[in-house]
Amino acid sequence: MSIRTAPATVPGYAQLAAKYRAVFETIAEGAAAREIGRTLLHAQIRKLAAAGFGAVRVPVEYGGDGATAQQFFRLLVELAAAVSNIAQALRSHAAFVEGRHYANDAGWLRRVGGGAILGNAWTETGPVAVGAVGTTITPDGEDFRLSGTKYYTTGSLYADWIQTGARTPEGRDVIALVPAAAAGVRIRDDWGGFGQRLTASGTPVFDNVLVAGTDLLEEADQAPYMTGVYQLVHVATLAGIAKRALRDVSAAVRARTRVFSHGNGVRPRGDIQIQPVVGEISAQAFAAEAAVLRVADLLDEASARHAGGEAE
Repeated sequence: MSIRTAPATVPGYAQLAAKYRAVFETIAEGAAAREIGRTLLHAQIRKLAAAGFGAVRVPVEYGGDGATAQQFFRLLVELAAAVSNIAQALRSHAAFVEGRHYANDAGWLRRVGGGAILGNAWTETGPVAVGAVGTTITPDGEDFRLSGTKYYTTGSLYADWIQTGARTPEGRDVIALVPAAAAGVRIRDDWGGFGQRLTASGTPVFDNVLVAGTDLLEEADQAPYMTGVYQLVHVATLAGIAKRALRDVSAAVRARTRVFSHGNGVRPRGDIQIQPVVGEISAQAFAAEAAVLRVADLLDEASARHAGGEAE
């Protein structure tokens, strides 16, 4: 269902940040220990969902904050500075919401506004040719049946719904939206690859899963800038990591009292050899965040043009 409405007043960033910063601080506690022990972040994701973070970009009339893309990605940088695994785990959720914005999909925006978190199941391995899809979806009355196995599925273990790519018998590429708890869905916690270890990138197996006919999206109807949105989440996560690195190194330098005999300051924080190092980290963190916000501005512009009926 698509209903085009006039946008509500956009909240200020200070207002949004005040709503979520306390939650960010809470879920940041013990982050290093969870990383070392590989303790998955189910509780932390639920706290964010309960606070409404999954619906930051959802219009107010559908239960969200009505924030701009720039405001959301600025918040995402702050979240990544607190727990980078979570910012990455929500990558597909963030992109899905942007896609539903493009389609003005009132039904799914309301679901997200109600607290739903989405994961993904796109990637396939094995003898699959470029452009081919091994996951199948076949009609079953007015509904469908989904079968296949996916890999590298960021955030799937934390999700309420999983969006997965499949191909119909006629060769049409679709996106099936499947409840994570549906009969026939199994998600193996077997992610042992590179990078962040707590992104819940397990292996989902779909065994003749029933998919409602209303929970199917056409791949061809997706926003033309979706790949850019997915990559922007990556950059925002990296910007948050840089922001946290600056925070940590600054705290370490401020706390240090011992100096070397060849130092150039009474305390390390006053040493002109150390200050440029901290300054370079600060500059790189600032540049990374500035790049994120500039691209997010472009996303807002593209979204506004589409809403106004202009070509992308």
